[in-house]
Amino acid sequence: DLNMEIHPLSVGGTPAGRMIHRESNQLLIGPYLIDKAGKVRVITPKAMPGRITAIARHLKDPANMVYYVHMEGKIYEANVNTLKVNTLFQIRPFIPGNHGKGGYTGQGRLVISNNGVNAVQSGEDVGTLAEWDGNEWKVVEQRQYTDITGPGGICGAPDDKSPLWAIGWDKRSLRLKLLDDGRWHTYLLPKAAHNNDPVHGCFTEWPRIREIPGGRWMMDMHGMFYNFPKTFSINNTAGISPISSHIRYIPDFCQWNGKLVIATDETSIQGNKMSGQPQCNLWFGDYDDLKDWGPAAGYGGPWVKDAVESGQVSDPFLVKGFDRRILHLAVGIGKDVSNKYATGTRCTGQFPLSDIPDAISELPRVMIRRGDIHKPAPGHSFDVDQDVTVFLAVD
Repeated sequence: DLNMEIHPLSVGGTPAGRMIHRESNQLLIGPYLIDKAGKVRVITPKAMPGRITAIARHLKDPANMVYYVHMEGKIYEANVNTLKVNTLFQIRPFIPGNHGKGGYTGQGRLVISNNGVNAVQSGEDVGTLAEWDGNEWKVVEQRQYTDITGPGGICGAPDDKSPLWAIGWDKRSLRLKLLDDGRWHTYLLPKAAHNNDPVHGCFTEWPRIREIPGGRWMMDMHGMFYNFPKTFSINNTAGISPISSHIRYIPDFCQWNGKLVIATDETSIQGNKMSGQPQCNLWFGDYDDLKDWGPAAGYGGPWVKDAVESGQVSDPFLVKGFDRRILHLAVGIGKDVSNKYATGTRCTGQFPLSDIPDAISELPRVMIRRGDIHKPAPGHSFDVDQDVTVFLAVD
């Protein structure tokens, strides 16, 4: 029976936080607490106003308390037994950015994210990844970040040594931050689309890393499904690979009765007068179905018109699983040609090049062949012996 009904205790709203509280064996979804017998209790909006975007384990009393992170910048703590709520912070005086997103606890800290710009930010300093150790706030990086999770998924970190993953982006590529053994590390990935890039952050509703059927984990970010290994850590960075691309709004996804279930927002009425009404529903299918969605094609790189110092090393850019790769390099000054568009198609072979900025119209291109299961592709590194302006991107 897949009929949808409005629960009598529903208080409406758009909460996006989910967590399974292990000690009390309750599902916490938005302001609702559901026990193993299906009994529902609710923390009223009057007691905890705002849009809940994340729920995280408590640093000091994880058996009884949790943190509720809100889009508007407030952080509450609540008792999962008594439902008593205490307001901890309005974090905006401490943390730049806007449009709160993720929240997760691990390695002795609460990590939160936002992906919108506020009045104190400018240039590329948009959004924030930040952490709180129970005493002080610290900004990890000012970039647009969304989901934060780890190998414990919505049950929370299994121990204080488990890694944390945070996903975000900048103008160049997707950003994957890894917290391992108390240190942050950065990895980069191609984008399937730039539709989600605006500085207000509202076009990312909602990138996730979740467990799906078959013991797999999957990441959805910027219109691309990626295989994501549960073992991803500083000592095991292999295994992330593209599945397919899409043009859907996907707030969340999970496994249910052996099926992959995806929540989809197909049509929005925001700025779309022709839509009539929103089109939102649940998609039920299998992992292999995703391979018939859009092509596994992405774009980006570690540097796009960035000043690079002599000897500087970029963050790792992960391209495993992309069948065809083009590396754009610029050395010296490009030369004008009579027909700068006579360059064929993009590496996917699907779309002709229709526009190239003059500054990069004559840059050399290098095709990097992929490896296979018998012989992996070699890594590539490039050294410069003087300060240069670098265009380095993978298409």
